[in-house]
Amino acid sequence: MGAVAMNGPQLDPLELEALAKARERRNRPWRLLAASSVLAVLSLIVAIASRAAAHSAAVALSRAQRDQQRVERLTQALAKLRQASTQDWTKLYAPYPLFRTTLQTLAQQAGIPTLRFTDPPNLTLPDSPLRIQTIQANFNKVELTKFLRWLTLAQQQIDRLEVLGLDLQPGDEGWTITCKLGRWEVKP
Repeated sequence: MGAVAMNGPQLDPLELEALAKARERRNRPWRLLAASSVLAVLSLIVAIASRAAAHSAAVALSRAQRDQQRVERLTQALAKLRQASTQDWTKLYAPYPLFRTTLQTLAQQAGIPTLRFTDPPNLTLPDSPLRIQTIQANFNKVELTKFLRWLTLAQQQIDRLEVLGLDLQPGDEGWTITCKLGRWEVKP
């Protein structure tokens, strides 16, 4: 058998094994794995921070929108007051002769077939030229959503309409509701 000639110095088998293990360690991508793990953790932290910032921004936006709506309502009320101060207040608080008819029509629009009225005494102050014209609407076996639609329509249709009292009683076939409404007007 012949010996195989090697170029360079001859290494002992233990040294060869140590060199092979060192080369194997150098070939492992542990640095790449460590770097990618660090990047993954950093991106997770950034994602969590971004989500928290987005939530905070959404809450702030919602609060700002509510504030804007409140400011707009107050601005409209102020404009009405300014307009009222320049107008004749007897025209502004003129009686509404179609009070009952309008409420009945709006009830039909809201899907309420029957609506009964009672007339409680109007509220007056002795020294005031104004009174609160009151009317009590009585609903029997009505859906709550239809009643709320009627009330919304009434407040949109009739200026200065206020809810003075409300009694809700649940029933088997719907709600029994008594709603006392009023609006300021000039005494007759």
